[in-house]
Amino acid sequence: MNDYTTIKLPNEMVDEIDKLVGKHGFRSRGEIVKEAIRNFLMRYPETNVTVGQEA
Repeated sequence: MNDYTTIKLPNEMVDEIDKLVGKHGFRSRGEIVKEAIRNFLMRYPETNVTVGQEA
């Protein structure tokens, strides 16, 4: 079973994310946010970006 955490984002940011849903292969807000966080974490060698990665 996967555990999840809820985060809060400003509405303006959510509006921008919503513009990407259905484009570039993204099917949901969550998919976009997870991809963005994975890309951010890849900058730091002490992180393990394979955690939570979907197949």
